[in-house]
Amino acid sequence: MKRPKKIRMMTTPDGKKLPVEDAEAELYLQPNEDDIKTAVKADPTRCAYANCCRRILGSHYVWIVRRVAYVEMNLRRGQTILRRFMIKKGSPARGNIETFDHKATMELEAVKLYPPKKTERLGYKKPLVPTRKGRRALVKGTIGLRDAATGQFHFTSI
Repeated sequence: MKRPKKIRMMTTPDGKKLPVEDAEAELYLQPNEDDIKTAVKADPTRCAYANCCRRILGSHYVWIVRRVAYVEMNLRRGQTILRRFMIKKGSPARGNIETFDHKATMELEAVKLYPPKKTERLGYKKPLVPTRKGRRALVKGTIGLRDAATGQFHFTSI
């Protein structure tokens, strides 16, 4: 029997609880001059890309850090949900975020936020490595100067 899907929830600063789901498609962002001018250095809710998301998507809640972005999106029935996007290593977005956090300037450049890979998804559990039961010692008996149980050298004084 399949387990019911566990819904992750994020509490917003004003106390509202929103469900969090992994994104299924890429999101393209093109910040403009106004997004960059109104951005606040080292603030994940008011960076240039967060301002761009608010302008393009009409999102109220947006958190963008170096590796992950949470963007509020509206569903058909008036519900809102937070979609989780990844920012790949070596991507221009990651470089721009790091540069902006240090220098408070960045280039006008379109970037892409990616859906998480299978191993980065919420609720992913790494498969367990099977262990061998009843492992024997590497060395049976005493061979030369090696201990039978551990296989380490042991010396006797003369």
